Amino acid sequence: MRPKFLILVDVVLIAAATVLALVLRSNFDVSAEQVGAFLPYLTVTTLTSAVVIYCSGMDRQIWRFTMLPDYLRLANLCIAIVVCTLVAVFAYNRMDGVARALPIIQIILMSVALISARVLYRVHRARRTGRNRVDAVAPVSGESCVLIVGLNPVTELFVNCARLYASKRIAICGIVSERPSATAGRAAFGLPVLGEIAKLSEVLSTLEVHGTNVLRLVVTADLDLLSPSQRLCITALERRGDIAVEYFAEQLDFVERRRPTDTALIVPFKLADTASFDAASLDGVTAASRRLFWPMKRGFDAAVAALILTLLAAPLLIVGLLALVAIGAPVLFWQYRPGLYGLRFKVYKFRTMLGAHDKAGVRIPDGERRSGLGSIMRVIRVDELP
Repeated sequence: MRPKFLILVDVVLIAAATVLALVLRSNFDVSAEQVGAFLPYLTVTTLTSAVVIYCSGMDRQIWRFTMLPDYLRLANLCIAIVVCTLVAVFAYNRMDGVARALPIIQIILMSVALISARVLYRVHRARRTGRNRVDAVAPVSGESCVLIVGLNPVTELFVNCARLYASKRIAICGIVSERPSATAGRAAFGLPVLGEIAKLSEVLSTLEVHGTNVLRLVVTADLDLLSPSQRLCITALERRGDIAVEYFAEQLDFVERRRPTDTALIVPFKLADTASFDAASLDGVTAASRRLFWPMKRGFDAAVAALILTLLAAPLLIVGLLALVAIGAPVLFWQYRPGLYGLRFKVYKFRTMLGAHDKAGVRIPDGERRSGLGSIMRVIRVDELP
């Protein structure tokens, strides 16, 4: 399904859940006066949901590959939509005619509607293809960056194995699909689809700009189904020798080993040799992360951040529009930074530099990418508002 159609489906589900929340709150006895007072709230909810869904990237989900982390994001998305709606409606008419319990019921119904739609579609696809899929656990994090080449059920197998056995040692930075560019920018198995195999070098260059150096390529795609140009891209990286290229099916001895005649020997994929911490350190981090203090602090931080983002919505919009005009899309830039206990987290900032490559795909030196507006943004620190 196309992202634009998915936005429409989600908005319709949210609007229906909002109407149902009014019906349930009124005990199935809705008067004409209640409907009239409710229409502004419904209108703002519908418009806000379309904007929030688009900005959050949830419309780029591939429904048949959604997992538990995606469902948790949907629940948080529903909370964000209702909070934004409450702020707008309160500023408009002080929530006149809207019951105070309505937003709580609305969040529950919206979450159920959005999650159920994806679960039902996934079950439908699983029955249609005759395959049962396994739900994934929490996203991986670590220091050894891996890029997966292939978008198929074998990819899910590798992701689940990495998350189960090496969640503290391997970071999967994304997926490169054998399908056309229609899947680029979307998400599968809780991971971003960064592009197609034919543009593998461009994907690696873009990740390098963001400070992510890929050490391994894990090929889950069936080589017999790839086009000659796609196989050539993988072979070229093998010949470079600076990135280990590993064929997951070969590691499992499901297919016979295939090697280019003049390429370097491929290092076998071993989860154990990618550890960046010793066992005692990892046990200490795990024990510390289970303390009650951290969920409480996380809730406090999220509440304060949401309040500040609401207050700074107008400045953020203005800076974003200026960056879009002066520097171009995308407006946001992300990097991985080391955080508590050395664990990595993703930082979002406004872009202050021009594109990293020219039209011919040649890398532009950082000194030539600076812009006047970007320099001003850095001096007054507004690039760090996100």
